[in-house]
Amino acid sequence: SSRGIRILTLDGGGSRSLLTIAILKALTRYLPCHQIGAFFDLVVGTSAGGLVALGIGCLNLPLQMSSTVAREISVAAFSKGGALGSIEKLVRILIKGEKHDSRAMTEHLRQVYGELSMVDTTALCGSTTKVAVVTALTNVSPPEPFLFRNYTYGPDSPSRYQGDHSVAIYHCARATTAAPVYFSPVVLHDGRVIQDGALVANNPAHLALHEAARIFPGRAVDCLVSVGTGR
Repeated sequence: SSRGIRILTLDGGGSRSLLTIAILKALTRYLPCHQIGAFFDLVVGTSAGGLVALGIGCLNLPLQMSSTVAREISVAAFSKGGALGSIEKLVRILIKGEKHDSRAMTEHLRQVYGELSMVDTTALCGSTTKVAVVTALTNVSPPEPFLFRNYTYGPDSPSRYQGDHSVAIYHCARATTAAPVYFSPVVLHDGRVIQDGALVANNPAHLALHEAARIFPGRAVDCLVSVGTGR
């Protein structure tokens, strides 16, 4: 194709990711296709933005379904009905290092996103969009970006950022939203410790440009749409 690369980046922002979805819905009205993920060549998201990226980029979920998923996850994580009392929360933080039940969150994400690996979603879900979810590698100092990707590189164009494409998609969702204090970190099979991507790149636009140059060497960028979540 002679056209340049189209990139979409989605900031972190917790429950404010519903604003991200509203912006994407408005943008869709001006696009030639109804699936916004299919319009972009690369979608990169951080934290709650990573959840949206996984939905529209890897699983081809409609925006309305992504909105429902975001609400469900917000309720599962932060609803007052399921919350512990203040003393119990303090005890959980002191003993387990987490304010909310990470195991329950992991199970909820597994039910929503399924157990496919990132790279398997490309073939099994029919997505041609490249997707990267930003997390933070925190067992190094200072923390570094760690990207879960649904793509691999050619031998001549490696990324400067560590990452993985074989991890189950729900683990990627859990990792990018593992905000310190709120949820426990995710520990990979090789011992690397992963937490919320907002620790290193709440706005992942610069990471996306780097990745695009490696995935599509020699191709110019037509547009980069960076969607924030307000202040």
